[in-house]
Amino acid sequence: MNKHIADVYADAILTAAECDEALASFPPTRPGETNASAVKRSSSVGFVGNPTRWSFWAKLYHLVQEVNDNLHRFDLVPRWKEFFDGTGTEPVQLAEYHVGNEYDWHLDIGPGPASLRKLSLSVQLTDPGEYDGGDLEIRGHVGQIRARGTAIIFPSFLLHRVTPVTRGVRRSLVAWAIGEKPFR
Repeated sequence: MNKHIADVYADAILTAAECDEALASFPPTRPGETNASAVKRSSSVGFVGNPTRWSFWAKLYHLVQEVNDNLHRFDLVPRWKEFFDGTGTEPVQLAEYHVGNEYDWHLDIGPGPASLRKLSLSVQLTDPGEYDGGDLEIRGHVGQIRARGTAIIFPSFLLHRVTPVTRGVRRSLVAWAIGEKPFR
């Protein structure tokens, strides 16, 4: 599947083995924290400081670069990979949603380091047959993207949410490509 819907891009890029590799390398998750805007979030998160050791990391890096070059042309920090790989201000996150967990409508940009986010990346790590609910929805875009290994890339200023999980557990990898300055 290769989907480009306006400014949202989705492609089934990771294999099941690569999804398993990502899941095996994350530390235990802890309850997620809500941001200053008091958006409802109930999930657990874990962070990886250096995902460049993953066999598939270059694949994701190049995909984000290609999507930016072809669709958005945002000014990303020189050598933004250093930031994207967790050695800068934005470590890669594993989001884990159990039954009843959700993340209400929100933006990925905000105060502090989050003001530098330009592109958001979410990679579906769980097989869609293992859970119900838990859909990543991006306001103004139709369709649900649930295939395991699918990378979804979109501007960090787009409203999006994860609907409540009603059965099983949904896990995804989340990362951000950043710029030197916030959007103006």
